[in-house]
Amino acid sequence: MNESDDDKLMRDHEYDGIQEYDNNLPRWWVYKFLITIAFAVVYMYWMQFSGSGKNIWDEYMTDRTAYERDEMLRAAKNMRPSEEEFLALAADPLVLSSGELVFKERCASCHGLKGEGIVGPNLTDHYWIHGGSLMEIANVVEKGVPEKGMVPWKGILKPDEIYAVIAYVHELNKKGEVEGKAAEGEFVSGGK
Repeated sequence: MNESDDDKLMRDHEYDGIQEYDNNLPRWWVYKFLITIAFAVVYMYWMQFSGSGKNIWDEYMTDRTAYERDEMLRAAKNMRPSEEEFLALAADPLVLSSGELVFKERCASCHGLKGEGIVGPNLTDHYWIHGGSLMEIANVVEKGVPEKGMVPWKGILKPDEIYAVIAYVHELNKKGEVEGKAAEGEFVSGGK
């Protein structure tokens, strides 16, 4: 290129001593830009005017419904069994063996290996401090008794482990009194 062609390509303006060439955009860039505009027009028609596509509100409502369904399933999964369901769990040998393992690992340090009571109360007699029904025991296991040093096990143990321990404690009490800590609390006839 000679000097006169170079001058024709230069733009008139200057900034900080820098001048620009008057170049056209590359063809591939122009085509890509035009395709983007065409896509935007088709997309706008499809989503807003044709009624065929889902708009943002429809997608939000679909996602929200799925989330609410998942939350209901999660809540149902974490719902505590009824007293009858606890009794059914107490009749299952696999649940009882699982409950026994968890009891020996987590509870025996305070309640003794046989439930006779060391620091915590005796679980084999018919005297209960916080109520002797299965639902009351479940409440104590899940929420704990912080003022007496018992931690809330909900969130530490899985729900099925908590239910297995409750079923195991029920069986311990059903088997009868083991020599251990003196009775505490109120008498509950016939155990739980």
